[in-house]
Amino acid sequence: MGFFSSQRDFSEVSGGHLQCLKLISTFNQSSAKLTEVEMVMASEPCSQLLQGLKNIINQVVHSALSRQRHTGHITESTESSQSHHPQRTPCAHLTMKRIKDSPDLKTKFIGLKGKPITSWEEKIGIAHTIEMSHNQGLLKIKHHGLYYIYAQILFRYHAENPISTEEYQLVQYVYWKTANYRKPHLILKGAGTWCSGNHNLYSVYLGGVFNLHRGDEIFVTVSNISLVDADETSSYLGAFKLN
Repeated sequence: MGFFSSQRDFSEVSGGHLQCLKLISTFNQSSAKLTEVEMVMASEPCSQLLQGLKNIINQVVHSALSRQRHTGHITESTESSQSHHPQRTPCAHLTMKRIKDSPDLKTKFIGLKGKPITSWEEKIGIAHTIEMSHNQGLLKIKHHGLYYIYAQILFRYHAENPISTEEYQLVQYVYWKTANYRKPHLILKGAGTWCSGNHNLYSVYLGGVFNLHRGDEIFVTVSNISLVDADETSSYLGAFKLN
């Protein structure tokens, strides 16, 4: 290891090595100017010493990783996932752009409550997706972790357009689709009923924290899609990674 050999006689340390060691040991408290530090660090004795430190650090890290692999505390997949950790925090905020029923999604997932909303905007206005994707109503996760999922739907009704008694209940459902199960899981639900009056507005907000994996998908269904207000500040779906 050169300078840090176990057989090294430190009584014979050169002046260059000694100056470098003193600078390192007092660096945080040192009032030395950057030019002085650079000059000392660039000297040959100091370069040799720093290379020795680097070799020791590399050996310690390599030894620690080897022990963790042996005891099962770390795996190759874990190392790979850590090296591909996203630089930007995954998040998404989708806004309503138009009202459209989607029988295809309803048919794709049998047994859904309500009608799926697929008319989300992901780029225009305040809508955005970072390290997440959206396709036909499905918000897709790219990185495993804890996520806060939220959704709000504003239902709007006018007395000039009467609705049946069955449609008085306003329900929003948030579903979670995993790659391991064909049937989506209902994870959030909110509901309300109409009040009397010529103009009625009712918003349902839902939110919760969930442990999501790569490939998982989130989507929203509602009891009456014709009553959903298509406004970007009133009806939306979003998520952001917490860790």
